[in-house]
Amino acid sequence: MNKKEKENKQFMLLSAFAILFVVDAHAWSPLALFTNFFPYNSFFMPLFVFVSGYFFEEKHLRNPLRFLLRKGIRLLLPYYAILGTVLLLMHFLRYFVPIGKRYGQIVSIKKFLLTPFYKANLSSLLTPGWFVPALFCVILVWVLVRFVFQKIWNDFIATIVYCIVGVICVYLSRHGWNETIWLPLVKTGFLVQFYQLGVLYRNKLEIGFRKIPALAVCLCAICINVLLQGLTQNQIYFNDINKMSGFLTDIYVLPLVTSVTGIMFWLEITDKLTPILGENKLVNYISNHTYAIMMFHITWFNIYNFLISRVPVVASTFDFAAFYRKATYRYEPIAQFRIFYTIIGLVGPLLMCLCLEKLFEKCLRNKGVKK
Repeated sequence: MNKKEKENKQFMLLSAFAILFVVDAHAWSPLALFTNFFPYNSFFMPLFVFVSGYFFEEKHLRNPLRFLLRKGIRLLLPYYAILGTVLLLMHFLRYFVPIGKRYGQIVSIKKFLLTPFYKANLSSLLTPGWFVPALFCVILVWVLVRFVFQKIWNDFIATIVYCIVGVICVYLSRHGWNETIWLPLVKTGFLVQFYQLGVLYRNKLEIGFRKIPALAVCLCAICINVLLQGLTQNQIYFNDINKMSGFLTDIYVLPLVTSVTGIMFWLEITDKLTPILGENKLVNYISNHTYAIMMFHITWFNIYNFLISRVPVVASTFDFAAFYRKATYRYEPIAQFRIFYTIIGLVGPLLMCLCLEKLFEKCLRNKGVKK
């Protein structure tokens, strides 16, 4: 588990904000940071892909297969280990608690290996983890295409091509292709444009972008989104990239535009906050553990549900049937209670990681003593 200080403080802060958006969105947005103008679902998953593309280095093209193998091990190996562990735990827990199938059940090896690349619905506790295999597919496609065309590669032309592909994938999803075996390809085609945008930003645009006054960038992004909200009756978000089913209008370029405006806005916000939060240990720790938070925050929502359901005053109004049926149940006698889910969704995985790291360090020390 990586505890090192990140050198790029702005993108450290950007990734920390991005995972906060994910947790807050799944807690039904008690914080709702600027969501009147930039709904989380209008940009936050493309933001993660953008950040990943930003950190791609040309040296990896010398041996792309080795790079992809390392990425596969880093992304998919822990994903399948976590998924398998959760499915086994749910299998045994079902003997004692009447939890529904959505929490996860033992499936065939074929479904276990392939389903994550489709709808990632083997366990509702890990649904946000759909992003892990999706990101690997994006990196796989982008790196292979980049390697094949490296002699004639042009980042601007590639960006145009990928954006056209992304728009086509929105069109295909609106016309039922997301319900076919082509879903992984359509999903990858939509997301890969943001990986290329991250590469383009770092290689060609970042220096120029930083020269533009922050106020001008933020106002431009806000005005564009306000106009789009008026044009679409406030339907500028897209709910479910996992299934490519949440595109609400036939303005097929809309998800690209709102993703770009959201990314632009938060690039400027994090740039201005970097002098204040850039050395913050907690922000750095959150940024280093976005994977764990992505995978486990819904699990911690349910741990929180279980704990509060043992409190007599809560038990009288707690919907146990809904809790046992699905992992998306939220106990909220008033809307303000949602903030507890955001807090536990962040703090729970971080404490889990901290305990595991301390245990790992202790094992290393003991091993060193024995030597």
